[in-house]
Amino acid sequence: MRNPKLFLLLLVPAVLYLSGCTKSSATGTTATYITATNLFPLNVGNAWTYSEYDLNSSGLPTGQPRKVVSQVVGTTTMDGYTGVYLVSDSIFYSADSITVDTTYFRVVSKNHLQLKIAISAAGFSFPAMWGDFVNGDIPLNTNFKIKDTTVTFLGSPVQLSVNGIVQGPDSVQLQNGTTYPSAYKLTTNITLGTAGKVVFTTYFVDGVGPVKLVEQIYINSGLFGGYDRELRSTNF
Repeated sequence: MRNPKLFLLLLVPAVLYLSGCTKSSATGTTATYITATNLFPLNVGNAWTYSEYDLNSSGLPTGQPRKVVSQVVGTTTMDGYTGVYLVSDSIFYSADSITVDTTYFRVVSKNHLQLKIAISAAGFSFPAMWGDFVNGDIPLNTNFKIKDTTVTFLGSPVQLSVNGIVQGPDSVQLQNGTTYPSAYKLTTNITLGTAGKVVFTTYFVDGVGPVKLVEQIYINSGLFGGYDRELRSTNF
């Protein structure tokens, strides 16, 4: 890959989007399911404050942490759906350098969430559409295919494969020493031809929401880097 930063730009938003861009078809015989009833507390005003670290090619934190604040800022009607939640994700690089993105979520049922987000990067784009983010109808500990298609990347056709698995509940420990004994882990593997892969892992705790998010980017089979976002506090 000639331009690792371009690959990063493409796949960071793609991870969240493609983990829900099609209805998943699960395979396997595991018959246990998510029993949590509030994996992502989407109440207007709820906010999560995270510390986000860059990861180096050894998978270790590097540099100074960034402050990230995710907040449910309101609801709207969109595409015929009422009660769509707007989640603002603000990343503070410094006191005068803040990046803000908004993601749209809807609650299908107590353990089934959908999101809407678009991908647009050099030579590669999908229209914004709704798809599953967390789906409690898929058995736990079961590998499932999310998407397998051919896309155009930098002017050439490339095979895009996305697979996922939800595991848990199990214990997860943060770098600050906080331990959550019953977290569900959603792992999404995105492979873009032979050039690279992204592994994106989110840990959810019932009644709390996402407590840890890890992205690892692989280029030509080697770990390039990524980030580790860990919960510091909530306001609820």
